[in-house]
Amino acid sequence: MIYICREQLAAVYTNIPDLKEEVAHVLEFYAIYYLLDGNKSVTCGAMRGLSRQGIATWVSGISYYVISLPWQYLFGFYLGHGVTGLWQGQMCAAAFHLGALCYLVYVRFDWVQIGQEAFERVEKEKKAITEQNEMACLIN
Repeated sequence: MIYICREQLAAVYTNIPDLKEEVAHVLEFYAIYYLLDGNKSVTCGAMRGLSRQGIATWVSGISYYVISLPWQYLFGFYLGHGVTGLWQGQMCAAAFHLGALCYLVYVRFDWVQIGQEAFERVEKEKKAITEQNEMACLIN
């Protein structure tokens, strides 16, 4: 929707023709970034659910400091793309971030083992609750 309505969105913020054109051009890259970032949020949620926040934090740090900053400098300043180049660099970081997390979530992790471990934890907790209830009944 952002991509389709980029000219109209630019017109909301300015009446200057050159600026409207630049904003619309930047929104092309922002729309792609937005899609990548939304999907990245889903995979980050999966990492949290797996209790692998530490790994996700490292991937995020690498994405936005090691990947994003050099690419933003390259596109924005060295190649002279300006603000558009900054969003191009951000888009590269989001693509790396999403790709790395998807690799971890969909390829690297053994979901059968993770499911078995979760099942074992639930059984262990059930047993502990049952023992606590039995102890409470003996005390009363």
